[in-house]
Amino acid sequence: EHIQWSTNVIAISTISLSTAVSIIGYKFSMRILVLISLLGGLLTPLIIKASPEQDFILFLYIFILNISALYLSAVKNWREIRLVTFISTVLIYITYYFYFDPVYWVKPFIYASILYFVYLIGLILSSWKEENKFDGVNLYIGLINGINYVFWSIFIFSSFEIPYVIPVLIVGTSFILASA
Repeated sequence: EHIQWSTNVIAISTISLSTAVSIIGYKFSMRILVLISLLGGLLTPLIIKASPEQDFILFLYIFILNISALYLSAVKNWREIRLVTFISTVLIYITYYFYFDPVYWVKPFIYASILYFVYLIGLILSSWKEENKFDGVNLYIGLINGINYVFWSIFIFSSFEIPYVIPVLIVGTSFILASA
């Protein structure tokens, strides 16, 4: 059953709670508290079973959480946060796609694209912060991010009979630019 809260109430309450707990965890270097806060925040859209009208604000919230997680992970050098939030976000996307069964390709493709670029940029910046260490967790998450994006793009576009060469070009071009 759907929760009948307004979109604004959901956005304000989830952002406030996640922000407060994350700030406390950050100030006192409590990485487990930050991880639990981010994971709980990421699971919120699944728990409250948002209606299709609320999916935009909830995905915006998820991407804000991902940007925050990448920032905290880079500043505090807590690598497990970027791995857990990436995996959680991919699972949320899978659930979203099959739960809402989108009628048009635009929304799911935009959400997948935003996820791809948030992690592409976030991983590059965190690698620079770590003195140009483009290996380990950042490398593997970056590769999985690209594969995930291409997979979802092909899946989405083939469902709506749209050619899917564009996402492959996007990933190839962004990888070339990132390597430069």
